[in-house]
Amino acid sequence: MIRNELIVRYFQEGLSYRQICDVLLKTHSVSISVCHIHWVLRPFGLKRRDYSDIRTVIDFILNELRGSGSLHGYRMLTQRCLAHGLRVRTSDNKRFFKYVIQKVSD
Repeated sequence: MIRNELIVRYFQEGLSYRQICDVLLKTHSVSISVCHIHWVLRPFGLKRRDYSDIRTVIDFILNELRGSGSLHGYRMLTQRCLAHGLRVRTSDNKRFFKYVIQKVSD
């Protein structure tokens, strides 16, 4: 049971799956596969690809474009989304950015 708690803790600290494997092996002498880490995290509802709602992201980008973010590109907007707790793929952010620019220019 303590192994699962360690996996959850390291996941919440932001370590990648591979890093969790390495830390468990080096620090706690526990050899575990990446696949098994996914299996352990599943009951807790923890996964890396839990992206934010599209409307929330578009609203956030609109607000950023109204303020100081109007001079920045999609990479900076992606970083700002992450800093505000919004999880978005860079490719989606490019698409949202183009959509929002079209709406603002219309």
